[in-house]
Amino acid sequence: MGYFSKMDDIWMIRFLSQYTFEGPYTLSQLMLVSHAFHQFCSWDHMWLKVSLNMNPGHFQYEHSWRFTAKKIWLTKQKEQREIKNGQIEPPLQLTPLPWTPISGFYSPKMFRRWFRAQTPLQGMATDPGVVPRVQRLTEEEFTLLYDRPRRPCILTDICYKWEAFTQWSPDNLVKMFPNHILKCSQSNMKGNRVKITVSNFVQYMRAQTDSNPLYVFDSKFYRRIPELEQHYSVPSLFWQDWFSLFGIKRPSHRWFLMGPARSGTPFHIDPTGTAAWNALLYGQKKWYLYPPDAPPPGVYYNYLENGNIKDFKAPSILKWLFDVYPFLSPQQRPIEFVQQTGEMVYVPAGWWHAVVNISETVSVTHNFVNDQNLELSTTWLWNQGERKMLSVWLEKMKEISKPHYFRVRNKIRNLERKEALEQLEKYENKGTKKKEGESSSESSSEEE
Repeated sequence: MGYFSKMDDIWMIRFLSQYTFEGPYTLSQLMLVSHAFHQFCSWDHMWLKVSLNMNPGHFQYEHSWRFTAKKIWLTKQKEQREIKNGQIEPPLQLTPLPWTPISGFYSPKMFRRWFRAQTPLQGMATDPGVVPRVQRLTEEEFTLLYDRPRRPCILTDICYKWEAFTQWSPDNLVKMFPNHILKCSQSNMKGNRVKITVSNFVQYMRAQTDSNPLYVFDSKFYRRIPELEQHYSVPSLFWQDWFSLFGIKRPSHRWFLMGPARSGTPFHIDPTGTAAWNALLYGQKKWYLYPPDAPPPGVYYNYLENGNIKDFKAPSILKWLFDVYPFLSPQQRPIEFVQQTGEMVYVPAGWWHAVVNISETVSVTHNFVNDQNLELSTTWLWNQGERKMLSVWLEKMKEISKPHYFRVRNKIRNLERKEALEQLEKYENKGTKKKEGESSSESSSEEE
């Protein structure tokens, strides 16, 4: 490999990944450079990037990402020739590309991805029973036992009443909405979110061997497939939502989710201080939770000057489970449980949570702001600099409920005072340090 032998596999993969922008031809040519280049450039994860960069939507996954990329590229060339010549060509006849084994080659990064993709997750489907399963709760009981103290719980008697419970299997969704487009959580290297039809996504779910599979996470599903919105209703326990005052300008707050085993979401806190409910209509999910005052190990944070978390970066859930979780002490372990079909999880505001799909899953989730997390949401918006958003919210709230208006207004005033005091303290500390510096320079000059 010459000069490239000085690079480890991670840097080599990063270097070669930049050529995935140029399409399959360039990557295919790089495979001819050497045996090592052949292994790096024939890695299916590289061809995933090529496929999504060429066509982030409407693709049909077959056999492997390398085969899929080849088909996308040749299909585009065929369409261009047909337009140019004004003649329809016969369908493409493609055969799967074989993997060429080469001895003496080893990449820890490629091995770890392969290992995560091949390890079955059924052994993770254990539930210690720490999070309570409850049913037939009144609104008062739910508020007193779970919402106000911010305790997670699993509601077992809600989803069975919905049409979605019987209709939202992957096969049924293909029958009802085969060509409707949904959006995945992943983006290509150009920043475009991946879009795919329901039928193509289900085909991908059942053929892929990815270590971090594509995961439908669509906040505009009610526009793309309006019928889905009619298949369920917001539970009476969660009727109150102060963010609804924003109307069409409210931040995204509901998502339709569908994914294969091994897909999921990394550790995160729901945005803007919202709480959430997540209803599972098909499959099994494994949840991992940490309380607000115990950030998960393996997640990297940036803090605001006031000590609140500004932003964070978390590894994929499978990477965390294989590279971080096994080395945690019992005291560092998260709260764990398995969500079964027909169960609804309540995630209190501020809780860290991550989810991995143990099997194919279909679910829907909503975020909301009620009386219990109203002030937390106000603080979050303030810390994120959303002054205009807070002003609009306060104005709308004044028309609806004076008591809630005064709660939010008083919270904002307290935050203003706190910020002013912090700025004053910062200014005074800066002045003190300046005086100390001047004193030390004067004393040193006197000694001279």
